[in-house]
Amino acid sequence: MSDNRPKLCQTTTFCAVPAPPPENLQIAERAEEPGRPIRSQLAADFGEARILFRVGPKGENEWTDRKGVRHRGLRLYFATRLARPDVGSIWVVFDHATVDAPETQILVRDLDRRKIRVIVDGRTEGNRGLAFVAYRIAVVDSTTGIGPTFLSRDGQQPYIRYEYNSDYVRKDWEQMITSSCGGGPLTATPRAWTLERERLCAP
Repeated sequence: MSDNRPKLCQTTTFCAVPAPPPENLQIAERAEEPGRPIRSQLAADFGEARILFRVGPKGENEWTDRKGVRHRGLRLYFATRLARPDVGSIWVVFDHATVDAPETQILVRDLDRRKIRVIVDGRTEGNRGLAFVAYRIAVVDSTTGIGPTFLSRDGQQPYIRYEYNSDYVRKDWEQMITSSCGGGPLTATPRAWTLERERLCAP
C-alpha cells in the first residue's frame, strides 16, 4: 500500500546504527604557545599580536602519510587579544606537513567566548583515536542554539558558510526528520519549519 502523505511525514531511510550525537568543543582556559609557522599566519590573518586558545581536542594530533611525511592535523583556535581576552575569532589551521606553512581560515570574528558554543559532528568510539577532522563546524549562540554552519567537503580549506535558515540547512533538516539515521543540522532551525511539518502531517 503506497503512502500518499507528504514526504516530510514519511520515514524514507532506515539505519541500523544511528550517527553519533554532535560534540560540543570546549575552549581551553589557558592560552597555547604557537610555533613559528602559526605565529607567521596569525600576523598575516590578523595583522596584530594575538593569543590562542585551543578549541576542542588537545595534543599535537600528528600523523604520517604514505610517503613518510609527518603532518599536523586540523586544529581550531579562539584567537584573541590580550587586552580583550573574552572577545575573539574562531580560527582554523588546516592539516599540513610539519615542514610547510599551514593554510588557515577565519570563520567568525568578534565573538564573546562566554556566549557561544562550537559544535562539530560526533565521532564513533572506533575513530576517536584518529586525526581530528571537522567536516562541519557550527558556531552558535549558547542561549538560542542558532548560528552559522561551516562546511568543508574534505575537512580541508575552504569552509563555506551557511546560515541557520539556508537551503543547505533546510535540506539537512528534511533528511533528518525523514530518516532514522540521526545526524541533521548542528544549529537550531526556524520554528516555521516545524510548524509547517505539523500542519502537513496533522491527522
